[in-house]
Amino acid sequence: MMERPVASWSGLVAGPRRNAEAMIEGTSFGYWKASFQAMGSPCELLVDTTDAAVAREAHRLTATEVARIEQKLSRYRDDSVVARVNGSAGQPVVLDAETSALIGLADQLFHRSEGRFDISSGVLRKAWTFDGRRCSPPRELIAALLGQVGWSKVTWEPPSLTLPAGMEIDLGG
Repeated sequence: MMERPVASWSGLVAGPRRNAEAMIEGTSFGYWKASFQAMGSPCELLVDTTDAAVAREAHRLTATEVARIEQKLSRYRDDSVVARVNGSAGQPVVLDAETSALIGLADQLFHRSEGRFDISSGVLRKAWTFDGRRCSPPRELIAALLGQVGWSKVTWEPPSLTLPAGMEIDLGG
């Protein structure tokens, strides 16, 4: 059976970062699908309801929260917490409770994964462009940047985080 929208609504979703074009549509299967852009990616929310007003409110709340998180933690924003940490040049940065809890989780994951999960790999984005091209960076560049990676080099004394100069975190996975 082919999915057929039974209703649709489109409009703007106001978020702290920007207005995002959004589309929300009902389906004949009793759920609503909301699509929007955030964190450089398409996002989709499925709401199990037949009530359009409930679906719109769930979409509004979700898009607003995603925009808040993006504004706060994006490595692409000069005013984000991540930018402040990455630009700290070896100086400690005192984090708010929410960010501290997130860094604490990243610390646990680093240890539980025996170093395979490592948010200190942010500097490696200088080697890869993530623009769709499929070319590998020079090995020499990767080797030089790897010297600035390694959570074990970080000083994490909650809520204070100190990265060695040149190191960067990346929460984007």
